[in-house]
Amino acid sequence: EAAPCLEALKNRSPKGTILIIDSGSSLYGQNCECDYACILCAKTYRQMGYEVAIMNNGPWDVASDFGYADRLYIEPVTAEDVMNVVYMENPVGVVTVFGGEEAVNLVKFLEQQEVKILGANAEAAFISKNLVTAQNFMTSSEFEVNLISDSKSIFIPGIMERFISEEKDVVEVYPTFNLSDVLREAMIKKSTEIALKLEVRGLLTIRFINYNNDLYIKEVSPVVSGNIPFISKITGLPVVSYA
Repeated sequence: EAAPCLEALKNRSPKGTILIIDSGSSLYGQNCECDYACILCAKTYRQMGYEVAIMNNGPWDVASDFGYADRLYIEPVTAEDVMNVVYMENPVGVVTVFGGEEAVNLVKFLEQQEVKILGANAEAAFISKNLVTAQNFMTSSEFEVNLISDSKSIFIPGIMERFISEEKDVVEVYPTFNLSDVLREAMIKKSTEIALKLEVRGLLTIRFINYNNDLYIKEVSPVVSGNIPFISKITGLPVVSYA
């Protein structure tokens, strides 16, 4: 059974192979945004002439269907198993930012193994996961910025407004209802500062809190947001392909 795969590895694209790590362990129906992003990422790289290998331990995910990648590995998303695939594929780059927290948590380890990471580096992944500077304010309004950066400039396809009930149910809307021009500009400025400071290459999600017209940072994350499919559809922009 391994022969066709090994034969395919002998006839690689001259541009090389991109390894995309998908969402890792999850329940059925969860992490749909990761599935969506990994599929579009694979499609984009294949259009650019690369071969694509997807690694995912969720056989029920759409990204685990044959046809979206040149090769598919249904394996646990662990350091050991990822390195086994890296040794097999010898990729020119590994994409983790679309694979949820399990994939992003491997960035530091992979960089230590001299594996080239496309997207968030280890510093960005660590700092952003540990940057929480605001508490929940009962009378506050919350906003989510999904941006794309090349480490020198940023592009913001959309800003979502978040409404959170006392039961912690979340409803998000686009365009925003309660975002003034002054706060919007402040949000864009702060988002730019954060993305360039972290040298982000790819997607970054930043959540802000507006409390009495003062802007606070609630969360910064290199993990693909659940709003990416919605933002892409409502704006008509191929956000994942841009990233």
